[in-house]
Amino acid sequence: MEGVSSMKQGKLVVHFGAGALGRGLVVPMLYESGCRIVLADTNVQLIDGMRATKAYTLDVSDDEQQRLHTIKIDDIVSPVTDEKVLLAYLHICDIVTTSVRRENLIHVAKVLSKAWGTERNTQRMVLCCENVEGVGAYFHSLLTDCATNKCQRENLSAIRVPDTIVDRICATGASIMEITSESFHECSVDATVIEDTGIACIPSISNIRSHFYRKRYLLNTYADAMAFLALDKNHTYLYEAAMDEEIQNSLHPYIFLLMQLLENKYGIGFKESKQWFQLYRKRLSNPQIPRELHTVARSLWNKMTLSERFICPLVELIALDIDIRDGLSVIREIVNTEAEKEGLTDDRVHQKLQDLWCGTAYGRKLFEMFLALE
Repeated sequence: MEGVSSMKQGKLVVHFGAGALGRGLVVPMLYESGCRIVLADTNVQLIDGMRATKAYTLDVSDDEQQRLHTIKIDDIVSPVTDEKVLLAYLHICDIVTTSVRRENLIHVAKVLSKAWGTERNTQRMVLCCENVEGVGAYFHSLLTDCATNKCQRENLSAIRVPDTIVDRICATGASIMEITSESFHECSVDATVIEDTGIACIPSISNIRSHFYRKRYLLNTYADAMAFLALDKNHTYLYEAAMDEEIQNSLHPYIFLLMQLLENKYGIGFKESKQWFQLYRKRLSNPQIPRELHTVARSLWNKMTLSERFICPLVELIALDIDIRDGLSVIREIVNTEAEKEGLTDDRVHQKLQDLWCGTAYGRKLFEMFLALE
């Protein structure tokens, strides 16, 4: 392993998370921007393979000129077994990026608090490339919660953490050393927090909130919804769901509601929403990216809370006095497929939804409307 002190001069970025999104989107953006990259991950097989090669293969499936791209890194370390080396890298860098999922961000915060808690951090930034609403404030709170005294809290508070929007369909290839992806990519941060990231391929943009919800609802919510329905039809891959016209017709009333919300609350007109949705469906229909349905259609009940992607837009539409019954029927179909798989009775499903929704007035109204559909 190359010594930290012997590294060439230049912009160094430590990236946490070498999964599909990390190696399919974030790391390539850093590499194309001319950054030197140190990966931090806990997968022993991946670490052993990349430590030997200091590179991996990115297959851009719809690139007609050159599909295979070699993405080079400077090093890869484990936060568990190589903590001292990782901390040494963090001491000499000003930028950290992540793609580890929300539940693992706390572990990144703990490592950063060790590395940066006693240092002045006015030039440092953390770009959490996660599909998490309000990820900037969330990770900033994790950092400051790790402080053990006032001085550390002040130092960690100085770190800039913007909200982000990330989008690229990625999947592990034939081997763990390969990632399959697409030409389309979106990786941007909130310009009100960081005017310029200093990374050419990761720009700062205004109005990131509207862009986040456009992508969240018309891509992520859409993909999740059709994945659950596709599993019930014994499909295997996400592209099969996107190509299934019966599933698409079933989802139409719900997607129409999402577009109404984007127009009424986030200022994105129907024409623009339809254009983005058509693009998203085309991308999700790419058979060259074998994204397995079970990696998308997971944890349904967690996604059915009032603040999550399936139900939050319906609650917001109720508040806007927009009729949601047709779209709610789609949610009912998704719930029924999961209930049948888990062997849940109607009473048990109703109890689950009552527990999830009835904590607010709009949630109770939603629950009553759900019961009225039966």
